[in-house]
Amino acid sequence: MKKNRCVVLGSSGFIGGYLVRELIKNDFPVVAVGRNAERLKKGLSHLENKVEFRVCDFLDTKKNVYYLKKNDIVFDLITSSVPATSVKEPIKEITNNIAPHADFFMQACEKQVGRVIFTSSGGSIYGDLGTRPFLETDLPNPQSPHAIGKLATEYFLKYFCKSSQIPHTIFRISNPFGEGQQKIDGFGVIPTFLEKVKKNSPPILFNKGNLLRDFIHIQDVVEAMVLSLTKHNNYSIYNIGSGQGLTIKEVWDIIKETSGSDLSPIFTEGRPFDVKEIVLDISRFSEEFSWRPRFDIKKSLKKLAGFPS
Repeated sequence: MKKNRCVVLGSSGFIGGYLVRELIKNDFPVVAVGRNAERLKKGLSHLENKVEFRVCDFLDTKKNVYYLKKNDIVFDLITSSVPATSVKEPIKEITNNIAPHADFFMQACEKQVGRVIFTSSGGSIYGDLGTRPFLETDLPNPQSPHAIGKLATEYFLKYFCKSSQIPHTIFRISNPFGEGQQKIDGFGVIPTFLEKVKKNSPPILFNKGNLLRDFIHIQDVVEAMVLSLTKHNNYSIYNIGSGQGLTIKEVWDIIKETSGSDLSPIFTEGRPFDVKEIVLDISRFSEEFSWRPRFDIKKSLKKLAGFPS
């Protein structure tokens, strides 16, 4: 049976590159869209004969929509901010994220795509709700313009898809990590720590290292996303994480011990937009798709730090 074509916006990013490879592995025809031609082809050059590459900035909605065909499965992995940067320029969250996403969703639905899949935030959207794992049914409590933007984008996706009777899926992903993840200012604590070790520079641990985060290996993330294509989805929103929490200090201690570093971290107070504890309840997706994360977080961290577990 012929599978629907998948169009992956954000293919030059961390999640996008892994997702394209997983889709190809599962025999889906793929169009990889990214704004940087060099980065787009660098990570996927070995798939050049199997993937259709398209270079386009997400803000150019007309060009992005031009690539779409009826019944395409569209993966929207685009984000241009993180909580820290969005606090500095909150209005850009509207102009660079919310507005272009809404415009894209509207036009994609007009082209009668088969399905739209959006990667949202599995932490910042929920905010500080206490110590228990977050459920998809919990009332969102975004604490940064970035989180507000993600939530608003979810609602625009729901509105346009429901109006057009087009299926949509929102994945609220926790903190993915893995080989090839690039350090981005204000985002990605694990690649940040690894770079600090490499440069022999002490890391900064906000909230005195007590921030609790749900880390998940990137391969587990993309396997879950592709698995969702195998059947009708009972829900439109799914948490994707490990369901377990590690403090930032615990992550640093693992990397420090494994790498043999003698660096001492700098402990600072928390920032207003930092959610103190993020652990996702993943039972909705796990039970519906008989899925569990395959990668052990601590063993994967040790391997990433340069040593076998």
